[in-house]
Amino acid sequence: MTLNRVARLALSTLATLAALVPIAMASCAASRGVQSADASPPKEPRNLLSFAGHIALPFDVDPEASHRPVGCARGLPRVEDETLELVTNDCVFFWVGIPIVADVRAGETLELVTTHGSLFARDPASAHLRIDLDGDPLIDRVVAIPSADAIGIVRVTSALPHKAGAMLRVHLHNHGQNNWRVISLVRAP
Repeated sequence: MTLNRVARLALSTLATLAALVPIAMASCAASRGVQSADASPPKEPRNLLSFAGHIALPFDVDPEASHRPVGCARGLPRVEDETLELVTNDCVFFWVGIPIVADVRAGETLELVTTHGSLFARDPASAHLRIDLDGDPLIDRVVAIPSADAIGIVRVTSALPHKAGAMLRVHLHNHGQNNWRVISLVRAP
């Protein structure tokens, strides 16, 4: 083997090793849980709500506590199909909190999606749905009963900053046996 050929082989080997060093370093860092500067950040969940963490809120902090009927059993909604379903068969009143899973900045636009099935009652009445994010109002509306099923999509600008764990607070006062759902809270595109 000539000296020239040996030099070319050595240079080729060095070039191959130089190309492999960053790959090996990234692999070692990844196995230790370290991300390189060019690694993409973890993807934020699209829905900011953690339905599994929903809780009944104390009545004394409900701004609409006077709506609660006397003798109404305290109901908790159920998680179904990755939504929070409020069924008013046993009690026509809900006051619940749903934690958010990421920070929300002041001035950020959010989109809240809710639905209700066809609303029925023996006599014409109304339902009141009020939703806020730790006091930052998102929805405050009255819906006539009877009423056809509907999807409510509202875009609001958060007036305040909210840390992950803050509660989306849902107040529902309804008449009759009806179904309501909180579907999602997302950052508006």
